[in-house]
Amino acid sequence: MTRFIHWLARLWRTPSDFEGSPLEYAINQLGHGYLIGGLPAAIWGPEALVPLILGYLAVVELPQLVFWRGRVADGLEDAAHVATVAVAVAYGLWPALAAHGLFVAAGTVARMNIGGQDGGH
Repeated sequence: MTRFIHWLARLWRTPSDFEGSPLEYAINQLGHGYLIGGLPAAIWGPEALVPLILGYLAVVELPQLVFWRGRVADGLEDAAHVATVAVAVAYGLWPALAAHGLFVAAGTVARMNIGGQDGGH
């Protein structure tokens, strides 16, 4: 358990958008969505959404931005994953989870550096 807590603390202190690391990006964002957003929403329901999302921003994203050179865009993306899955689970909006899957897939492909229309041409 101690190793797991140290691992989480290291992740928290080293914010990353996982550029060039598509698998790590996908795992990270699925974790944000389902572990940080979906699981608490399933346990506590819709009443917990605002405290959950604001608490996440205050405890995770704000310290990353202020203390560990986190980027605003990365924090907003992480928060979007948390909020999307939390709202979908809390209200039973299951098609939104498919949309979240597309969101994760798009970010994953963007980190593959495969070129295409967004390849900087």
